[in-house]
Amino acid sequence: MSTDFQTFCISRRFGVRQATLWQAWTDPETKRRWFAWEEEDGDWRTEDYRIDFRTGGTESARQVG
Repeated sequence: MSTDFQTFCISRRFGVRQATLWQAWTDPETKRRWFAWEEEDGDWRTEDYRIDFRTGGTESARQVG
């Protein structure tokens, strides 16, 4: 028996205004600070982070350590 999922949905409630959350997900610099972090006392760092929030756009991050 196998299961083939084509789509899925994850829901979560945040204790902030919708506009604040939208800003965090759509502004490249804000999202970089959120997801493409660098360790303060470690060896990992984000060397490249790009986001194209248009329909069909892409998001990529390259971390090195």
